[in-house]
Amino acid sequence: MRQQASFVLASLVFFLCVTTNSWGAEPTDPETAIRMMIRANAEKDLPALSRLMAHDADIV
Repeated sequence: MRQQASFVLASLVFFLCVTTNSWGAEPTDPETAIRMMIRANAEKDLPALSRLMAHDADIV
């Protein structure tokens, strides 16, 4: 019983940490998004730049 409770507690802590980190990574306002895109471009961080930019077919 104690081992099962430890497993449940460890799982809960793990999922809380994962969801907290994913919430912090997303920009909350347009200015922050633009600043993150400029930083990613300056650092040549192509995966981050791709994640922050739109992928619409009609963008020139």
